Amino acid sequence: MQEQIATVTKAKKFINEKIQVTPEEVSLHCNYSPRQLSRIFEMITGATLGEFLRWTRLSKSLYSLKYSDEPILDIALKSKYESQEAFTRIFKNTFGITPGEYRKIGSNIMINGNSHLLNIVEEASHEAANNGHFKEFDVNIMHVIKPSRYWINFESNKKGKPPHEFWNTCEMVCESEFDKIIPAEYIIGYGAAYLTMIETKEVMRRMSWGLEVDGSFDIETIDSSDCGKFRIVEGKCDIESLNTLGYDIFKIPESKYVVFNIPQHIATDDHGGAVRSIWELVNEKYNYSEHGLEWNHQVAPIYEDSSPNFGETVWVPVKSKGSVNK
Repeated sequence: MQEQIATVTKAKKFINEKIQVTPEEVSLHCNYSPRQLSRIFEMITGATLGEFLRWTRLSKSLYSLKYSDEPILDIALKSKYESQEAFTRIFKNTFGITPGEYRKIGSNIMINGNSHLLNIVEEASHEAANNGHFKEFDVNIMHVIKPSRYWINFESNKKGKPPHEFWNTCEMVCESEFDKIIPAEYIIGYGAAYLTMIETKEVMRRMSWGLEVDGSFDIETIDSSDCGKFRIVEGKCDIESLNTLGYDIFKIPESKYVVFNIPQHIATDDHGGAVRSIWELVNEKYNYSEHGLEWNHQVAPIYEDSSPNFGETVWVPVKSKGSVNK
């Protein structure tokens, strides 16, 4: 599986750098036949190579339409369509709106029922946001105390991928048996965490995809033929039978958090803008000192979650300014 993921990552990079490439050129770059590479693409991304190319071009065109004055014909040609009419037809069939309508009313693209296209649009939205092409969202800010809990790490971002790329990959291929042996009422949810309390200088590489479990659950009682016996050593759970799979469990103490949230944000072509709006506030614009706080990343991780029900959320651990612990 890792070899196939590496192949798809290599192909994606080539496609993003040279947007007008053909399936044959991408396949040659990756040393596969078009049929083989398309099969690998479908296995990893859910889209064939041809679909991925078409959807990537269309997704990138969204930001040229929204944030530039470039003529639609030029955008069509850049997107490898022979005419504006052909581009308009495919664009409307894909997004339900014409390029002209999209540019005129500035409407968001709402994608329902095609998670593979949605992921591609989201990736394009992150690229656009990184280039400064996004609208700023209003962000709600709350101060909360998060009870003690466990963080079960399924996969770490060891290669330092961009967070959204790592997130999307994990949603497709990171699997676990833990949710089958931990009662549902103790599962807080799946998501991403920046394990800053482990390696503060390696934040991106320590981005973790995993499961958050309520701290009231007696995790030491778990004993299964599949998962073996959990035992806690110096605050960190050691999973004897799963060490080779790279799973770790961390006991996180009760912690103060500042929560940054865009409520009920449904991922669209502005998803990257929503994420960028929150992280600019987290890292630059929010005055922690004004509230008598400072980051407490040596004790607890930063959490990031995205869901249709609760929106886009980042949890930042804090402590009273100048205090040793809380």
